[in-house]
Amino acid sequence: MNLELVSTKTEDGVRLDGALMRAPSRGADDIPVDLFICHHGVACNFYDPRLYGPLGDLLLADGCDVLKVNNRGHDVVYNQFGSGSPALRRTRGKLGAAFELMEECRFDWKAWIDFAHGAGYRRIGLWSHSLGAVKNLYFLANGSDPRVRCAVASSPPRFRHASYLASPAGAAFSAAHERAKALLGAGDPHSLFSTTVPTPSVFTAQTFLDKYGPEDRFDYFPMLPKIRTPLLVTLGGDERETAFIELNEQGDALVKPVPGAGFVRIEGADHFYTGHCDGLWAAAKSWLAGIHVKD
Repeated sequence: MNLELVSTKTEDGVRLDGALMRAPSRGADDIPVDLFICHHGVACNFYDPRLYGPLGDLLLADGCDVLKVNNRGHDVVYNQFGSGSPALRRTRGKLGAAFELMEECRFDWKAWIDFAHGAGYRRIGLWSHSLGAVKNLYFLANGSDPRVRCAVASSPPRFRHASYLASPAGAAFSAAHERAKALLGAGDPHSLFSTTVPTPSVFTAQTFLDKYGPEDRFDYFPMLPKIRTPLLVTLGGDERETAFIELNEQGDALVKPVPGAGFVRIEGADHFYTGHCDGLWAAAKSWLAGIHVKD
């Protein structure tokens, strides 16, 4: 394996880092991808080994190059000063899961596709996990990119305000929502506050409301019919939390009317597919062999 640390800059001026790993040989003809761009979930980063460590090894062994990348939601909070970036001006140089705005993921996705295309790749796939999977679906539903051959979205949580309110942790979620609204109303959108729901972390009021507000802007269920890129959605069989209940129950029916889409549940797998990445890749390979992509 050949590994190179790489970086790119988005159109709105955010620097992102990653690692490009090249397979020792090309893959089989029934895998229509030369490179998978792998996006992490909330507060993770490109060097988190839990999913893309074992999965990356499997991709490389089958001849697919792997580009593990950061998006601007990497880690909880980090500093990156840049006077030319609207996002960084807005947050005084702070980004990360606590400060990001979801719609800006489109800059991150495009920047890495540009990088891959500039490196000579013409058969590009997107593989994303958790919050990254939600961003991927949002990107695909809002224009996508003709350079992307196909996409895999692994374990996307559903961002549906009513579902969190109705959950056993609904009171805690409601309290966090009210706290965020109060901070925003007081003119303090970038003040951090702690919450345990939907995930134990810290958020700014603006970011919490952006992700989890009642407008459900990033509920991917209504987005799926807009996607025209061949898409596989996966879920771990042991993922039973509120954010995954409806996908677990409705996954097959959700993707059935979407051209080129598939859904697979990896039985026994947790959120990071621990010990089940071989089954995940086997299911993805089977799906890849059966899809039609444009040359």
